[in-house]
Amino acid sequence: MLGWDNEGFATFTDWLYASASWRYGQPTQLRHDCDATGWSDGVMRHPYSDLRRFDRSYNAYATGACFWLEVYRRGGFPAIRRILMRLRAYEPRSPGELVTHHVNPVLRLGFRPLARRYGFSDADLTAEGPVPPDPPPPSTALSRPKPVAPPRAGRILTVSAAVTRGDTGDPPSTATVSCAARVGRTTLSPSARRFTNARAACSWRLPHSARGRALQATMTASVRGVAATARYAAAVR
Repeated sequence: MLGWDNEGFATFTDWLYASASWRYGQPTQLRHDCDATGWSDGVMRHPYSDLRRFDRSYNAYATGACFWLEVYRRGGFPAIRRILMRLRAYEPRSPGELVTHHVNPVLRLGFRPLARRYGFSDADLTAEGPVPPDPPPPSTALSRPKPVAPPRAGRILTVSAAVTRGDTGDPPSTATVSCAARVGRTTLSPSARRFTNARAACSWRLPHSARGRALQATMTASVRGVAATARYAAAVR
């Protein structure tokens, strides 16, 4: 990423965490605000820095944060996630590439008039070549499933596995979990399935008749349409 947009994004996330409201499903209520000519920290108003001459001052960082705040206002977190995914695959070499090749296609609008606020000219905001396509979504990975306790007939068996992104190893914020299991030829219906604390978990109640028989279980975690499957097998005690 460019210096100003990288530091600006970091400052924007600082503003979000300071507000805390977005984490609980409430409308974002930032203490900082941005308008056509400057930004405010709730106490004082500051004119925008000229990002063409990025000087690594807090005013420049805040000006970059306002760039991302305007993206958020128009597309929310889904737009920011998609833009970041594109930036990871196609690093921009100029503000024009950032705006024309990444922000405009995601927001489906012309972001150039807004970008002029931060000191960029129309010449700065042009880019050569076609707009690159969205990169494929990252793969999903599941660790080896582990039981909370050994499988015992007549009891509930819970098996869990860590879910991570295949490219970075980071846990996703959400995942859809599906579960399947059988004992011998008997299919078991899951009593629970969930994703919490970066782990997928499946639960089944094992019948009393399962003692001494082989259990075969399958867990699948899907993150934004990309799934991974892991298997667990054991003898029921």
